Amino acid sequence: MVEHGPEFADGILISEGEIKQRVKELGQEITRDYKNEDSLLMVCVLKGAIYFTADLSREVQHPNLEIETMVIKSYGSNTESSREPIIHLDILSPIKGKNVLIVEDIVDTGYSLKSLLDRINARNPKSLKICAFLAKDETREIDVPVAYRGFNTPNGWLFGYGLDNNELDRNKKDIWIRKKIS
Repeated sequence: MVEHGPEFADGILISEGEIKQRVKELGQEITRDYKNEDSLLMVCVLKGAIYFTADLSREVQHPNLEIETMVIKSYGSNTESSREPIIHLDILSPIKGKNVLIVEDIVDTGYSLKSLLDRINARNPKSLKICAFLAKDETREIDVPVAYRGFNTPNGWLFGYGLDNNELDRNKKDIWIRKKIS
């Protein structure tokens, strides 16, 4: 269960303004990198990346931009990864020969993304890259190549802007962190 109570305090880690600015910058980078490519398929990893994918897709200028979704779960109601991700919804359209960009809310241990990379690579995309809104490098156990990164974050329970707090608080416009009070 997510820890809460009087011994914890919530505070804003990344503001709405900072998020908007960084998403715009990422959109410009992706637009530049894929400008000479005939395809771009963004794969939104639900539920956490839904806001990020929506905002990012509006910043990416590509004539053949497609969006697909996948659902993978590795946390449940816990605050730590199970290290055994389960895919609940797979990509429905063919991806062979397409440039695929996985759009993820957060890279923590790396297990979920490694699972997705293996699954998508088996379908022979033209290229495969990761765009992660947040990355916790200090908790990484499996190295996954993140081509586009929004923010590096400290270890801690994060929520808002798509990330949930036991299925709540996804709609917060900022990224919040829960800290233990000593």
